[in-house]
Amino acid sequence: MAMEILTQKDRTNVFVGTKEVRQAARETLESIGDVRSSLALMEGDTRIDLPDNLSRLLVSLFSALGDGSVISIETTPEEVSASTAAEMLGISRPTFLKRAKEQHIDSCPSPSGKQQRFKTSDVLQMRKVQRQAKIEAFNALRDELDQMNI
Repeated sequence: MAMEILTQKDRTNVFVGTKEVRQAARETLESIGDVRSSLALMEGDTRIDLPDNLSRLLVSLFSALGDGSVISIETTPEEVSASTAAEMLGISRPTFLKRAKEQHIDSCPSPSGKQQRFKTSDVLQMRKVQRQAKIEAFNALRDELDQMNI
């Protein structure tokens, strides 16, 4: 099996065989060269330039396929549960709930009323702030080490 595509209702699963597809992905990635490349699709004489974000997605997919990685692509809902939000941030659910409360992140009840739901955009903003804090901490540590001449 080289590749099998199974489409159901609102979900598409792509099952990829190992050797041929991985090799094709590696070869394609090598021919692309720069990961910031803009890609295009060709159909006969018609050329369709892909937006940068889709080009980056495809280059990332080729890289992951070439490495033999497991790939999961999902659409992002407008709201997520606390567990999903915590997973997106790489922290525990209790830690997420604590940070959400500290940062005054609004929540609303789920349709069943049993769970809190959070706006995905708020969670992604938290992730952006979290990443920036890590970068700043790393740079501060690097500066400190530079001053110590280590």
